[in-house]
Amino acid sequence: MPEWPDIGDRFEKEFCFSADEISDFATRLGDNNPLHHDTEYAAASRFRGLIACGPHTSALFIALLASWFSPDWELVGLEFQVRFDQPIRVDTTVRMVWTVASVEANAAGTRAKLAVTGEAVDPNGRPLLTGSATLVLWPKEG
Repeated sequence: MPEWPDIGDRFEKEFCFSADEISDFATRLGDNNPLHHDTEYAAASRFRGLIACGPHTSALFIALLASWFSPDWELVGLEFQVRFDQPIRVDTTVRMVWTVASVEANAAGTRAKLAVTGEAVDPNGRPLLTGSATLVLWPKEG
């Protein structure tokens, strides 16, 4: 039987959201909100500067799961939930962390369903986004 991840396993990665990255990602998505592109407009807004769009931050957050698990297992995501607690501001270093909350292997031991919880925090530890996901893992063949 394969060894599955353990409850409590954690993995993390840091990202810094530059003005160019924020604008480029939003442009590729077709998100024309000036809060992601126009520094003067964003500076005069309640946010006092550019902020990353939700799909940008959530894509990196969710992709971290695949990046972590795919070297050892085949996987698919069944469900993802993301809550945006605070905007992610330009030039902020964000630490994204996922923790394995539960592991349920099937009787044959050929796959496992995982629940994971995660958060992204600023350098002061303040939550910027939180989330959860359900994944299915299989041992890699060969």
